[in-house]
Amino acid sequence: MYRRWSSGRAVLDPWAVMAIDENMRSRAAYKLMQMNQKFKLVKPKSTVLDLGASPGGWTLAAMKSLQCSPNVNWFEHSIDKMKKDIAIHSDINQTLIDYETSEFVDRRYGLVVAIDKEPMDPIPGAKFILGDINEINTKIQIKRRLLGRKVQIVLSDMAPKTIGNKFTDHVRIMELARSARDVAEEVLQSHGAFVVKIFRGEEEPEFLKSLKTSFSVVKTHKPAASRSESSEIYIIATGFIPIHLRTKKILDKSQDESRTSRKKSKAE
Repeated sequence: MYRRWSSGRAVLDPWAVMAIDENMRSRAAYKLMQMNQKFKLVKPKSTVLDLGASPGGWTLAAMKSLQCSPNVNWFEHSIDKMKKDIAIHSDINQTLIDYETSEFVDRRYGLVVAIDKEPMDPIPGAKFILGDINEINTKIQIKRRLLGRKVQIVLSDMAPKTIGNKFTDHVRIMELARSARDVAEEVLQSHGAFVVKIFRGEEEPEFLKSLKTSFSVVKTHKPAASRSESSEIYIIATGFIPIHLRTKKILDKSQDESRTSRKKSKAE
């Protein structure tokens, strides 16, 4: 299912050659691996949401950093054997059944849930959802596959089909970036992280400003595996602040300003 590069282009692109040699599905995998090495984004027990995942390069890259749960198919086991498998592999209090795949899922292990509108060949240990992240049904499926987990990191390497017009391509990718941000707002746990690709352009400053209200630290980064001629960069936002804490922070700030104002009035 996943795309292979033409030999001519691959010869000129060492990352494409490496991706073919190492079965990483796409050269983009090395962008995430480089960012993860630098910023330590994906931890061994992280729950990861990979948006726009097909053909699977970022999913594979994320899986390399995870300690994944052994998959045990409960349909294929007797009750006694199921109990033994749980006892061997998992703490029963931390184990749930994923009814979509008929597998036990141990919440103490890492997990990648990948989503795309395009099909993707299966990756052992990862969960795949075929759907549009803007549709309600897809969001319901995401919650089902997470089995009550909160997400530590949301990844988005989504990009539109470019037409060569920088302004149009920029506007289109910013629409995707905002959709990815909205998903991150819904699923991230406190202090979680968000990585999203954009093309540089006039909407970038406003988007960065919006992220700074939701995250403690917002940076831009261009990994070595990105083509030098490309306008793509990655925004890395860490220290997610849930909306109820943001509201409290605003109220506390307002109260502090009010108290300061009253003190000044009395002093005068």
